[in-house]
Amino acid sequence: MSESPYPGGFHMRGWNIEITDTQSQNVLEAWLHLLDNQDSYTNERIDLLDAIDELKPAVRDEDSGNIEKFQEDLKEVLEGASISLFEPVRSAINPVLVDFANVETSRDEIQDLLWENTEIDLDGLRQDAADADIEVNAGQFKGRIGDVVAEEADEIASSSYDFEALLEGLETAQEYLESQSFIQRYRDAHSRVLEDYLEGKSPATDFLLRETIERLFAELYVDEWREDGLEKAIKSFAKEESLAARTSDLKEILRGEEPETVCYVPIENVQLGGMTPLEVGEMDLYEPSSDDCDIFDRLHESTAIFEDQLRENSDIIAELKVRLPISSVGRRRVEAEINRVIDVLNFGKTRNLIEMPFDGRYTILCETGDGEVIDFHRSLSSRFDADFMHTDSPETVTKRIDLFDRYLQGTPETELEKAIDKSVRWYGYAAQSTHPEERFLKYVIALESLLVKDITESKANTIAHRAVQILQVHEDYRGWEYTIFDEMYAIRSRIVHQGVRNLPEFEYQLDRLRQRTRQVISAVTYRVDDCNSIDEVVETIQAEEEQLKQEKTDRSPIAVGESFETEATLQTPDGRTIGTVELEAEFYDDGRYVYYEGEIHSLEHGDQAKIQGTDDYELSFELDGTEYVGLDVSFPENSAFELVVDPTYPFKIRWYDIQESD
Repeated sequence: MSESPYPGGFHMRGWNIEITDTQSQNVLEAWLHLLDNQDSYTNERIDLLDAIDELKPAVRDEDSGNIEKFQEDLKEVLEGASISLFEPVRSAINPVLVDFANVETSRDEIQDLLWENTEIDLDGLRQDAADADIEVNAGQFKGRIGDVVAEEADEIASSSYDFEALLEGLETAQEYLESQSFIQRYRDAHSRVLEDYLEGKSPATDFLLRETIERLFAELYVDEWREDGLEKAIKSFAKEESLAARTSDLKEILRGEEPETVCYVPIENVQLGGMTPLEVGEMDLYEPSSDDCDIFDRLHESTAIFEDQLRENSDIIAELKVRLPISSVGRRRVEAEINRVIDVLNFGKTRNLIEMPFDGRYTILCETGDGEVIDFHRSLSSRFDADFMHTDSPETVTKRIDLFDRYLQGTPETELEKAIDKSVRWYGYAAQSTHPEERFLKYVIALESLLVKDITESKANTIAHRAVQILQVHEDYRGWEYTIFDEMYAIRSRIVHQGVRNLPEFEYQLDRLRQRTRQVISAVTYRVDDCNSIDEVVETIQAEEEQLKQEKTDRSPIAVGESFETEATLQTPDGRTIGTVELEAEFYDDGRYVYYEGEIHSLEHGDQAKIQGTDDYELSFELDGTEYVGLDVSFPENSAFELVVDPTYPFKIRWYDIQESD
């Protein structure tokens, strides 16, 4: 390859650049040709993941027709993935692919056997039908029998498919393709093609150059690069005077080896209630006036002129490390990391939300090599004037940060981590949306992205079924919870398909949806260290329920089916007395849960007579000389009420655990 096949790309941009070596010119022009002539980019890794994603739902549904179609697509992509890095993918997939040629032969043999044993006397059928004065299309009847025979033969032949092995192979391959180690090796391999060509170590056709650059573009897109950044990168490459410098800079970008830079983002209208300095994931938050903040003393002279404005608009400083190869790429990476942190701090809140600082005017500062601080990015848009206060307790914030530790790392690899990543982001979108209908839809999307694995699944049924399992709803209330989710999805459909708004029950439904979405995300995220998929979460919960049931049965002071009478104190966990009650109770086993349920027959009121079904309550009582506390108290027939006991109508109460008092 002696001259560029794409002449003039940088001349059309008006770049005053002189490049003397042919290799650099060819790389530059091939790079610009792709930017000018393609809107999207892909590579073998991404194509394989797409093909696997298409095939997996068909395998789960045991849909042989679609399995055959999508399996052929996957095989075609796999054959095109020529480099040795994909050998583990082939090893995982090829041995478990369904051999449809053999299955088809088997199906034909089975169909012949069934036909041999299916006698249809068409002439006799016609005669009998005529004698009985019944209109029968004998040929059509035989055709329908043929359809049944073919269907039965297909089902018998299909029983030889090992769907479980195929699904396991696909998931193994997917995990390998999505691993950070493979992605890095894949980028390195393609980067090396360009490096060797630039350094004269190996030749490259124009097709190979274009193909290699496109495959790298696809990976760079995943890493927050866009056209503007790619154009700036190749322009910087072209401006370097020496081939060695050009090759070194390009290698750093293509392999993702840019050094990390310390960045600072002043955020206004946020108060963390004395909790600073606060470490959230890989980010530090502190106040400008604290001893941890010295950035204003280190401002470069070009940035120092904005010092007063920066101080005025800085209630909190966010400090983090990111790779900043190009300004636009660095900005997106900074924004993504800060958005993650704010998602976590806002999670579960309905008021006093921290606003995303990137909707208006903001500044990103970064540290230079000599320790000075300069403004890396400045947005000149206006900001909201409203103040947003963060009022949670330090314990609540710390607990929330710990719960979302994996999410904050920002590198989801497993199927479950990716689902949580999407779900928490959509929960954040919902929490910060202005209109209630918009919030409602985004909460539903948050649930869908977490609970619905395949597009072939019924979203409404899947959401309800998995949510009820994950929330461990008691059997008595499952029907009610299914109804709640059905109502939510019906409202979602009316908004999407009919554009309805201002429904009378809307605010109530929105609050129920918000609460359950928060509960489901929290319950799933709690198990992310031990589970790789939503199915594993459900299986783990079921196993935990079995174990917990046995533990509760073992430590119960009475056997299942035994009853007792006692006087008990109904109270809140912080010791506030609701009242003293006379109750009769029994220890039940419904097949899934064990629990205590009884009736309150009398009451002496304490500090509070109002019961809120969403609050926590305890029962303190004595049994056979031992003091116990009943935990997880609920009132099966009510949710919010005045606790008034009529001896004629005893009041039902239930609690799910018991332990000896300290």
